[in-house]
Amino acid sequence: MLEVQLQRHRYPNISGIHVAPPPPGGYHKLSVFPFTATTSRAPGCEKLGRWGGPVGVAWAKKIVANPSRFYVIIGTGRYPNGAIGGVLHRS
Repeated sequence: MLEVQLQRHRYPNISGIHVAPPPPGGYHKLSVFPFTATTSRAPGCEKLGRWGGPVGVAWAKKIVANPSRFYVIIGTGRYPNGAIGGVLHRS
């Protein structure tokens, strides 16, 4: 489960999961599993194929199998290439 709470940067835009390593600060890579600003706030999980259809399912399985090979970036209007981010890990 990925849960992100933005306090000062309330309006995310370009966000998603990317293949590690992250690029240098201020640069952006294409995501393999993009998020949208309209992602549900409801508790619980979404269907695996909701984003990206079969391609999204394949990437999701890779992410679950080895999360440390991926990182997440949440962009905002002020910081479009990443207000916050980090490498994924198992909880």
